[in-house]
Amino acid sequence: MTEWSKDMPEHLAEEPTYFIEKILNSMHYDLKTGAELNKYLQYNKYGYSCKSDLINEIINQNSKKHTIRFMTPERAKQWEGNMIDFYVKDRTKDAFKFAPRVPVTTVQRIKIIHHRDFIKGVSAIFINDNRLSDQNIHELAKNDGFNNGYDFFAYFNQERIESYKKEGKYPYIIHWTDLKY
Repeated sequence: MTEWSKDMPEHLAEEPTYFIEKILNSMHYDLKTGAELNKYLQYNKYGYSCKSDLINEIINQNSKKHTIRFMTPERAKQWEGNMIDFYVKDRTKDAFKFAPRVPVTTVQRIKIIHHRDFIKGVSAIFINDNRLSDQNIHELAKNDGFNNGYDFFAYFNQERIESYKKEGKYPYIIHWTDLKY
C-alpha cells in the first residue's frame, strides 16, 4: 500500500494514499471484485487487496485522474502521444505494475503559487496561464488524489517547488483520461 510521506501534515503523514485504488477507479474497473485486474494485481503484495473493507468508501471518495510530475519542458513534450505505465516502487527490485499501460491524453503546464494560508484564498494555481477558481483548485486536488486543496498545497509546498526549479524542472499534469483544465 502506498503511503503519504513523513513530511506531510500530521493527519496524513504515513497514512495510506489509496492511489492504486483511485487510479484504477479512474479507469472504471470493478474494484469490488477485481474483475479484469488479475493479470496486473498481485493480491496482498504491499498490503493491497481489491476486496478491502474500505473499497466502497474509496470508490465513493474520488478517482485519481492524472498525476503531477516535475520535469523539464523538453521532457514534458516527450510525454505527449506516449504511453504511461503504473507502478508501485518503480525502478526497484520490488516494482509492481498495478494497471494496464494507457495512452497519455494530454500534458498541461501547471504553476503553483503557494502562500501560507490557502484557506483565505491567497494561494493560486494557473494551468496554461489560466487561473483556477478556488472551487477548481479543490477539484484539481481531488482529481490528483488529494482530499482537498489544503493537502494538495501541503504536498506541493514552496520548498519542494523551489528545489525542483533550481534543477530546471517545473510541474506538469500528465492526463490519462479525457479530463482537461
